Amino acid sequence: MADLPLQHRSRPPADHSADASPAVVIVHGLGADEGDLLPLAAEFPDDRHVLSVRAPDPHGPGFSWFEFDGGDPATARPVTEDFRRSRDLLDRFVDAAVERYDLAADRIGLFGFSQGAVLGMGSLVEAPERYAFCVAAHGFYPDDCIPADEVDRPAFVSGGSDDTVVPPQRAARAADRLREAGCDVTERTYETGHRVGGTEADEAAAWIGER
Repeated sequence: MADLPLQHRSRPPADHSADASPAVVIVHGLGADEGDLLPLAAEFPDDRHVLSVRAPDPHGPGFSWFEFDGGDPATARPVTEDFRRSRDLLDRFVDAAVERYDLAADRIGLFGFSQGAVLGMGSLVEAPERYAFCVAAHGFYPDDCIPADEVDRPAFVSGGSDDTVVPPQRAARAADRLREAGCDVTERTYETGHRVGGTEADEAAAWIGER
């Protein structure tokens, strides 16, 4: 059985009617860990196997997927080498998790917040054959990623009107870039800061339920 390259938490589906389970992989933000967003999974559909992964690098009390090139929230970008390493780790994790947990390989989606949203969007457009959808909450589009020729995948992109970490304009630009890559984008802006609020979480979970 393949080893999984990332620490994670697993929440099996409550509904085991399918031979192989669809899954949602949660990708946390900067300075958090695999437990941070897991409570949101309580609203996910019962048939989804939820896997919440931990980033590889220590950062404060938690972990990080990549360092930033620039400190201005309006313009900061991932350090390319870090981003590519984490993209590879996430792909390898998903491949191994399909075998370990008997997942439906064609029904694996991503739920990313902040840094995790950046990584999730890059993963969706670069490997649409591996990921069925992406929820990208309060993130910006990774300009260095290389979209596949055909990215016919749905994405839910959300931002906060009072978000000073990832300004709403960057989230809106991310939605535009995903559309340019070929994604079917559902775009939302909420009256909140840099967090996933209750209404946002509920609407994202309902959107996942339609996938």
